[in-house]
Amino acid sequence: MRSRNLGLAAIASAALATAIAWPALAHESSVFHGNDYAHVYNSHATIEACDMEGDGNGVRAHWRDSTGNITAGGWDTNGNDPGCATNPLPSSAVEFRICENNVGCSAWNPK
Repeated sequence: MRSRNLGLAAIASAALATAIAWPALAHESSVFHGNDYAHVYNSHATIEACDMEGDGNGVRAHWRDSTGNITAGGWDTNGNDPGCATNPLPSSAVEFRICENNVGCSAWNPK
């Protein structure tokens, strides 16, 4: 019986740790187009677009504000080499996506 109680205690501890960690994760969001991705972080104040495919197509993030205006960020064209295009994300942005040159864009994702 003692080992069963220890097992239940371990499960409860893991669940509590997950519940405590969740708010920190809520401040980051990603969207993918193939292996390329856009990532929002820094309390929703920064967005990066990462070209992770060596196919010669660059990527950039787009974000849309509540009035429907769309802004395109800078290009990342380095394939899977280190580095991403990083842009400040205005507080007025409500959703974002990643677009790959000559290929298309992901669906819009809430910021």
